[in-house]
Amino acid sequence: MLNRLQGEGVARARNGDVDPRVRTFMAPTRIVWVSEDSDQASVADAGILLKERHGQVPEGMFLAGSGCRMENTGAPASVLVDFGIELHGGVQLASGGPSGRNVKVRVRFGESVAEAMAELGERGACNDHAIRDGVIDLPWLGTREIGNSGFRFVRVDLVSEGVLSLESLRAISLMRPMRQLGSFRCNDERLNQVWATAAHTLHLCCQEYIWDGIKRDRLVWTGDMHPEMMTLMAVFGQQQVLTDSLDYMRETTPAGNWMNGMPPYSLWWIRCQHDWYRYSGDLAYLQAQHAYLHALFGNLATHINENHRCTLKGFLDWPTQHNPMAREAGMQASVPWLVVWARSLADCPRIGHTGCRSGL
Repeated sequence: MLNRLQGEGVARARNGDVDPRVRTFMAPTRIVWVSEDSDQASVADAGILLKERHGQVPEGMFLAGSGCRMENTGAPASVLVDFGIELHGGVQLASGGPSGRNVKVRVRFGESVAEAMAELGERGACNDHAIRDGVIDLPWLGTREIGNSGFRFVRVDLVSEGVLSLESLRAISLMRPMRQLGSFRCNDERLNQVWATAAHTLHLCCQEYIWDGIKRDRLVWTGDMHPEMMTLMAVFGQQQVLTDSLDYMRETTPAGNWMNGMPPYSLWWIRCQHDWYRYSGDLAYLQAQHAYLHALFGNLATHINENHRCTLKGFLDWPTQHNPMAREAGMQASVPWLVVWARSLADCPRIGHTGCRSGL
């Protein structure tokens, strides 16, 4: 069983829990690109960024600088690095002499080289949900940490005129530790890589809650969470991030409303409760959902007409988004299935009445 206070995941988060995630510094694995030297901009010794650094401006090197030398005399000087793997977190930049003043740099995060090199609005590059492209002040003889996104590549441009000694550029991986329990291997290496990438992508999305995307969207979408939940149970087993996510949606959505503003998403929440109980056998957690399930089924009952059809409409899932007949069929199939499940729970003396008698 999970070591948790039942039904209090959201309350505990509000009361200042210690962040369960681990910070890990990572150096770049390669220099992908540097801007071409000209009479207006130059970059020298970019390879220094690949060496072991400590996020500290070296003592005794303040004036000359000992890092990647970037000079802007009319145009940005730029460098693009690769950290070798998709990360969640940000970067730490350490800057030294010889400028004697703060400078402005533009930092762009990208899951691909194309994204890190793109302007906002180009090839889908945007700052929705997570700021991945912005200009910041970088202190002289100091460090600064920025970023809260998913990325593999980072581009740094010196946009203010002058000289910057970029002493180090380290990624800060911020990840919830989860031991991988499930595995998959076959004789198709590409398929093995696809599976491993999918498992890593899910791990990236398990931060404060189970997010729908590490960059877009960093939100809890209940319907989208169901396939993530099934994968989580198969690959990482029982994880508190799952029940915290379910609790978050319950606590922020009155039973008379619909999760994420869409009726089917409240039905997906019920399905998540069913599949989690079947997997974990966590009876105490299921019992903690009793009052909300009762009220939710009561709300659902008001949308069943005299012909025993559900009158609710709305987005069901992405594959059926543009197929009205499939959406309708999916909705009509979902409600009876959930009622059968609730009725089976109501007949179980260990669980008790869950609300399936509420007119459904």
